[in-house]
Amino acid sequence: MSQYGQATADTLAARAGYSEHQTGLAMDIGNASGTCALQACFANTPAGQWAAKNCRDYGFIIRYPAGAEATTGYTYEPWHLRYVGKNVALDMSSTETLEDYFGLEAAPDYLQ
Repeated sequence: MSQYGQATADTLAARAGYSEHQTGLAMDIGNASGTCALQACFANTPAGQWAAKNCRDYGFIIRYPAGAEATTGYTYEPWHLRYVGKNVALDMSSTETLEDYFGLEAAPDYLQ
């Protein structure tokens, strides 16, 4: 990540000890072919379209939706799913963030 500088790197990947993956509630998905792996274009693949349409039925949300960078602190990640439970997932809109839903501060600075 040194090629981007720390400020940009922090919007692309969590620092050690701060990843949602460590909670056991988040996962990254992809296509068997690897097409658009960990890229925004994943949203346009069959797997990305299926996930966007159906993940809520299984209790998951796309954790970092498009256009929500100022709220989540991360760039759009259509491959990053977070388990929130079926009731919460179905109650949330497809563009709503977890921060908005629970009334949390936008993009908390985890380094403070």
